[in-house]
Amino acid sequence: MAKAVLQRNGFAGTLLDKMLGTWYFECFDPDTGLHYIDAVGDLGSINDEWMASVGPGQVRCLKDPSSGNFADTFRVVSVIHDDADANAKACRAICGPNGELMNLWTVHRTGKYLEKLGVDFPLYRGHKYRKYWDSQVPVLNPVKDPQPVQVFE
Repeated sequence: MAKAVLQRNGFAGTLLDKMLGTWYFECFDPDTGLHYIDAVGDLGSINDEWMASVGPGQVRCLKDPSSGNFADTFRVVSVIHDDADANAKACRAICGPNGELMNLWTVHRTGKYLEKLGVDFPLYRGHKYRKYWDSQVPVLNPVKDPQPVQVFE
């Protein structure tokens, strides 16, 4: 469950509830109605600096994670694309000590996360675009991967 993953990685109280609401929408696939630890997004926005957004927190990865601040060092696609705990650690570093940078997530900035504030949910493996996690170039017409979905334990 998403809540246990976030709690293991430093989220508590109001910040936990906010990140649960954020993750709920960030890794949700309307085609299946499921939430994915291996979700991949922002494929059309890959450029010289940025890679895709990955994992339940849809953390945007950097091609050179050592080029920015401390939080940017967590934006390593090979580490966080399919590891819910590593993704949660990255989210914890990025959002700031008290969540002051939660607005980096669109669903937080728009207030959408409030619809699922504090709601726990199961996580799955098998996102339709997971094969593009390490793409170095924009993917404008991604092809869905028909692999079976697995429950994340």
